[in-house]
Amino acid sequence: MDFLATLRIPIRMELDRKRNKIGQTVVLITQTIANFENEIYAVKVLEDITTPPRSDNYVIAQINATFSDNDELVAEDIGSDAMPDGLFVGKTLSCPGATHKFPLRILNTSNSSIKLYCDQRIAKTERIHKSRTRKEQIDYIPPEVETDSFPITYQDSNIASLNKICWNNSQLTSDGKIGRYNGPIKHRIDLINNANIPKQKPYRVPLEQRTEIARTRTGTSRSTIKEKDATWRFAVDYRKLNSITKTET
Repeated sequence: MDFLATLRIPIRMELDRKRNKIGQTVVLITQTIANFENEIYAVKVLEDITTPPRSDNYVIAQINATFSDNDELVAEDIGSDAMPDGLFVGKTLSCPGATHKFPLRILNTSNSSIKLYCDQRIAKTERIHKSRTRKEQIDYIPPEVETDSFPITYQDSNIASLNKICWNNSQLTSDGKIGRYNGPIKHRIDLINNANIPKQKPYRVPLEQRTEIARTRTGTSRSTIKEKDATWRFAVDYRKLNSITKTET
């Protein structure tokens, strides 16, 4: 401001004319952001339509303009008193091109039928300008996981043999060497300190079915469940054991 005061000449900023006037010198204002003034187009009903009460309708309307196939237009409610009460138009995006047809979603929220007449304006639309160009997405792959440039000298038979080794010999034996392990597996259950081991309840099971009962060293209760087809199913109840088991987390 001190610099402008030392000039001692009139300075005018004429934003409506997009220029600044310093004394008799005119400096044009450079516009860096493109502001588009969209032209509003009317969307009218193509034919007489009756919308039922409390209904969601799909209607083909018409627009009196021609566009290219790449032009995108968005239509919305005109929001005026000319619209019938309870009738709303959902915002719709479409590319009408040269067909002059525009799809609309019309909601009738009233409790009575509403009739729309031919050439009745029910929505307005405008063109969407693509002012910014979208950059193409580049898929970056780190070098350590890039497999296309990794040299592979194996033949198909060698790769098949390697896959067979990985799948068939993926376990460790008791001696710590790679190989298939078919021996017994020990599973340890850590119980809470000073917890009482649940006792098995005495069940009277028929003699011919006693061999079907699974035995357990922890003494968890086993129950017999009768199915609808008069057969019996044996189930092990682990609820008491789970209540005294230490959590891993």
